[in-house]
Amino acid sequence: MNTSTLPQVSRTIDLVRTGLHRFMGDTLRAGGVDLPVVGALTPGASPSLVLLPYQMVLESTPTNSAAPIMPVTQENLKDALPAAWRRAGLLITRILVDTFPARPTKGPGVGPVDPTPLLSALPKPIADWYNKAGPDWVFDRDGARARLPMIEWQNAFSLAVRFVSIVPSSAKPMADLDGLQLRALALVAAGVRLGRHFQVEEPPFATKGPLLDLMTAFTKLDHADAAELAEAVAAISRPRDLTVGLAPHHDLSDQDLALMMRAMDLPMQPAIVFSMRVALGAGPELNYGALPHIGSVEGAGR
Repeated sequence: MNTSTLPQVSRTIDLVRTGLHRFMGDTLRAGGVDLPVVGALTPGASPSLVLLPYQMVLESTPTNSAAPIMPVTQENLKDALPAAWRRAGLLITRILVDTFPARPTKGPGVGPVDPTPLLSALPKPIADWYNKAGPDWVFDRDGARARLPMIEWQNAFSLAVRFVSIVPSSAKPMADLDGLQLRALALVAAGVRLGRHFQVEEPPFATKGPLLDLMTAFTKLDHADAAELAEAVAAISRPRDLTVGLAPHHDLSDQDLALMMRAMDLPMQPAIVFSMRVALGAGPELNYGALPHIGSVEGAGR
């Protein structure tokens, strides 16, 4: 498991939860109902729209858990990778092939690049990165040698979170509570049926650490593709929009809802049940030990 994506999963689900509350609050206000949106029952509080997550379901597993970003010989437009990452992988491959030491004649490895180049033979920005990266990336065999980098993209998994939405009564009796409930929940239904999705802004996948440092080092090399790579790295470092889907959910029977109300110590009341679907876990992973199984990238993707 790529543990480097776990903080991203945690941040994303928190952003999505906040985005859902904001989306439903905006939907209510646009329909003339001004209620706070909360995620838990608070006895005695003023009326509010409560969105209670009651079930989380893993909906899908990608066929391939990871896709190669670098080294690659051409840009694979079919992969579910952000365009800037696809482009960056191809550009880094080109620069690596053109600037790293060539494989010795009759030496080990496949392709034009030495699979264990001498650190002293690498371009200075890359050698500086290896010296900073530490012993996992450098070993001693007739001199300090470097392990070639490999970048893979961890594909996302789909998570469905199912919610029950209610407007519970407050400590102060309200003669028209049923009207407020019906208006608010009708607007929730409209948000699910007519809105169908909302967007949240996610932080970039790589804002710091060895991977971004390595990609930045490649932009400093004297190569025709370095400027374009710098543009791709800048795009990678910007926040991005994540679309979160909403859909009705019909698997709860009247008896299920009655049991749920009893468990919350609430009287039977109207409720809207819906599902929120979000992609989680995607992100880049830097590894070492890649062999350059590439004959040539000359003209690839140009």
